[in-house]
Amino acid sequence: MSLLRSWRKRRNLLSINIPSLTGLVVRRRILFKKQEVTILFSRRSVARRKHKLSSMANEITARHLDLHRNILRELGHSLRPGAQVLDFGCGAGKMVEEYGKAGYEAFGCDLRIEHESERLRRIDSETRALPFADSSFDFVFSDQVLEHVQNHARAFAEMRRVMKPGAVSLHIFPAKLKPTEGHVFVPLGGLIQNRWWLTLWALLGLRNSFQQGKGFREVVELNSDYLQHRTNYLSRSRIVAAASAYFENLAFVEKAFIKHTYGGARRLYPLTEWFPFVASLYSTFYCRVIFFQKSDSAEAGSTSG
Repeated sequence: MSLLRSWRKRRNLLSINIPSLTGLVVRRRILFKKQEVTILFSRRSVARRKHKLSSMANEITARHLDLHRNILRELGHSLRPGAQVLDFGCGAGKMVEEYGKAGYEAFGCDLRIEHESERLRRIDSETRALPFADSSFDFVFSDQVLEHVQNHARAFAEMRRVMKPGAVSLHIFPAKLKPTEGHVFVPLGGLIQNRWWLTLWALLGLRNSFQQGKGFREVVELNSDYLQHRTNYLSRSRIVAAASAYFENLAFVEKAFIKHTYGGARRLYPLTEWFPFVASLYSTFYCRVIFFQKSDSAEAGSTSG
């Protein structure tokens, strides 16, 4: 009897444990399948997000080209089809590609070019000479570049050299007094670059996207090095002095920029019509936009008109 009871007890244990173990396996399989689905879903989400960001970037690039053309047209100039265009400080060359698609002969140059080609060329790091022949371009532009140039006189001299007679040039860059410096996010970082100022904001937890998780001392070192060696914000008077040495007709054209921009600043345009100083305030505290033209001559006709 004791053996029979023992066997029945074991049988009951088995009848309880086997379904439980089976359920455990099934649950683990289901969980594993859910993880597979989640991973697959996440990969698809990342791919969709990348595609969306790429589409947005292409749209912004196209809008920026239209912004350039509209400003030039506002100022009484236009580029003929096939005009020679130079992106000064082209980065990866997105605007060069966009201008090419729009029917222009577009080139770009920068100190750092990851994939150098006929269209994208590296600027000589020692001489800062642009890698193009004299009188090559009808239009030279830059965007968010001049605040990085260490020798503006040299840059303007080289622009003049590669511009054709009558060629035009347009440059958009942040103001020295912009409330927040756009690279390290330090308030008034274009004006105040003392270590105590940088330390204050680092202690308060201010970080850009590349500094997340870093200690305040490291952030101070990074910001100080970047602002001292990779930015060079000029006052309005210094911009005028540097550019006027090579171009006689320098103009600050923020009003035209505000009128035609695809950003929120265009809401300011009605105010600029009634109060012209609004454009000056925008220039002083947010964004500079300068335009100049190389003096014309009988040789080589101008593409602007």
